[in-house]
This record gives sequence, structure tokens and C-alpha cells, in this order.
Amino acid sequence: MRPSTSTPRDLELQAVTDEQGQPVEYELGARDPVLGTRLRLTVPATVSQLEIRYATTPASSALQWLTAQQTADGRHPYVFSQCQTIHARSMLPVPDSPAHRFNLYGRDRRAGRLHRADGRGRGRHR
Repeated sequence: MRPSTSTPRDLELQAVTDEQGQPVEYELGARDPVLGTRLRLTVPATVSQLEIRYATTPASSALQWLTAQQTADGRHPYVFSQCQTIHARSMLPVPDSPAHRFNLYGRDRRAGRLHRADGRGRGRHR
């Protein structure tokens, strides 16, 4: 077993599974208002991929919202992210070590045709 630790903050953890869809054992520690909640995963040595299902909450300090009235066209709200310092942990359960490398895949659950821009300034309509 390989332990892995991260400290997500203000996320709702729903499930942790391996590449076969089997549950992976995890433990949540006490919540620290600055650092978040210690998430300790017990990963079997044979597991090469994990899926962590979670949702952000309105308390996420990395996500900031403008109401529709605050935007140029006044029709849709606008969300943007700021991940300086330790704010990324309120948007995704990132490991607390530069030794960990991971790919992030997300599902965008929006209604209607809204604009999305990636980190390079490019965007697309969906």
C-alpha cells in the first residue's frame, strides 16, 4: 500500500475509485480553516490511476463569481479562478508535494451556450 496525502479545502468529496471502478480506502482528518481537510488515500501498489469525485462549494476561495448584471452583456454570470498561494486546494484535491504529477479531467455542468476560456486565453462556445 502507498499512502498519499492532500489537503482539499471546502470541497465535497463523493467517492475515490481505482481504474477498475473499485473503491479506494480514504480517511478525512479534522478541518483546518486555512489548510483544509487532510485527505489520506491508501492506494494499493497495483493501482496506477485514481478517480476522485468531488464538487466545489460556494466557500471555494479559488473560484470567484460575477452576477449576470456585473458582466458586459448582462445575460450570464461569469466565474473565474485564482489559484495563487494555497487557493487551488479549494478547487481540486491537489497533492501537497511537487513530487506528485497528475492529469486533471473535469466535467463542465452548465446549461445553455456559455463561453469557456482555458488558461492560455483561448475559448470556445458549448
